[in-house]
Amino acid sequence: MTFGDLLTRSRGDRGQQEIADKLGVSQPTISSWEAESSYPRKSRLRRIAAVYGVEYARLVDAWIRSGSC
Repeated sequence: MTFGDLLTRSRGDRGQQEIADKLGVSQPTISSWEAESSYPRKSRLRRIAAVYGVEYARLVDAWIRSGSC
């Protein structure tokens, strides 16, 4: 599963704005991460994993495989 797919599926029925508010970023930022047109910094991944309810190691693996590091 790609990084963007993991985020999209893990978001479930929550809106991008809800996730953005919890992470302190804009809704377009969430959209770009899910579309893989941009990627978050590595320093944000632990918080992103917690908000999305994804295992940190799984998120990091998808982030690395995306070539974003």
